[in-house]
Formats: sequence, structure tokens, C-alpha cells
Amino acid sequence: MIRAARVPLPALVLLATLLAAAAPDARATPAEPAPGAASAPPTGLPDDLPLYAGAVPVSSMASPGKGTVVNLRSADAPELVFEWYRAELPKHGWTLDKQNGAGDQHLITARKDGRKASLLISARKSADAAAPGETQVLLIVSEEH
Repeated sequence: MIRAARVPLPALVLLATLLAAAAPDARATPAEPAPGAASAPPTGLPDDLPLYAGAVPVSSMASPGKGTVVNLRSADAPELVFEWYRAELPKHGWTLDKQNGAGDQHLITARKDGRKASLLISARKSADAAAPGETQVLLIVSEEH
């Protein structure tokens, strides 16, 4: 019998951050799926957590009973992504706890049915100063015990 390893949430966050840093340059990946293309939701993303339409999943990781970490990228500005999640989370039954940000970094925390969602939305500068940057969304959903 194979047993799933239990990974503590801080380790998931660290691993997601490392995966995001090691991910290939987003310019090689379109910011939005091609028209008519079906895009599978990231592994472990709860059905009641909306996925920003302009975001491309970069990596995801789930630990049963502990939580899920999803790393997304978008060509849209961080402020647009932040405002979209502020409006959409309550429509899906999430209660917003914290919602703050300034400049290129924004944070949202929300709760629903014994779970906590944390979204860190930040600008990621391109290595090429002439190229546009992108927005990274680190989405963490954990069970509250």
C-alpha cells in the first residue's frame, strides 16, 4: 500500500515559491488560453474557489487534509487581478478577512466552511527591461483545525 506523505503547509508555501522562481519565462507561454481551448483547473483547486480567467497555471500542489498551493501568472496588472478576486470570492460564498495592498503587491485572505484562502498577488518584472512584466498569483487554501 502506498501512503501519501503529509507535508506541512509552510513547506508547501516554500516549495511553491521555489517552483515559481524556477518556472520558465512566461513570455514563452500565452497569458490566456487560445480561443476555444479547454484548460484543466490546477490540481487540488477547490471547485468553489474562482480561477482568474486571464491566468495561466504554472504549478500546483495538494496535500490531502492539509491544503493546496497554486501558482498562476497573468499579463493583467496586479490591481485588476486583486479587484477581480475581491468581487468574485464573496459571490462563491467566501468571507473576506483581509484585503490590502499597495503598488505591486496585494494580499487577500478569506474563509469558508473551515477553510482559509490566502492570495498573494504581485508584479513580477521581466528580465528584459523593455518587455512588459506579469502578475503572479500565489493561491493557498488550507484546512483550519
